[in-house]
Amino acid sequence: MVGIITALLTSAFLQASTAVNYTEVLMTESLYEELEMEGISEDLYNHSILTMYGDRIYITDEEIELMERCVMSEAGDQSIECQEAVATVILNRWQHPDKYPDTIEGVIMDPGQFSIYDNGKPTVSVRVAVHNAIVYYNTAVQDLPSQVYYFRSGRYHDFGTPYESIDDLYFSGAENMLL
Repeated sequence: MVGIITALLTSAFLQASTAVNYTEVLMTESLYEELEMEGISEDLYNHSILTMYGDRIYITDEEIELMERCVMSEAGDQSIECQEAVATVILNRWQHPDKYPDTIEGVIMDPGQFSIYDNGKPTVSVRVAVHNAIVYYNTAVQDLPSQVYYFRSGRYHDFGTPYESIDDLYFSGAENMLL
């Protein structure tokens, strides 16, 4: 519920002001205080997630743009919930470098894994979905568990553990994923 409200508010904010830097949308008063306590200047901060191991990982504007382009390619015509799930799959893979590349670019550009093509400027819903996936990663608000690594259109993969279908995409987790 909180994710939906945040998405709607962020969407309205993004539509109301085209001059606002995307990074500024994510900056909240509590986040400024947290950065100050950690000794991180606002200039060094782009976006960050807290991993399941308690580490804060920073995401650059370029990585966000790449994620937005990928989500637009994979789920641009789906609901914001589905778009957020696709972005979460990217983050899940990135956070498991023992199985996948250790960069967002590496995960997205891994041959045969994601489609990414220039199909125009990401929609507001795609931008909000990527924003939500980052902000709510590894929290109770996150829609997908951290072991959901796969999705495909039309049906579940023949491998992995089926987890959930959202719109036209079917999301699956690791073989040994506990439901």
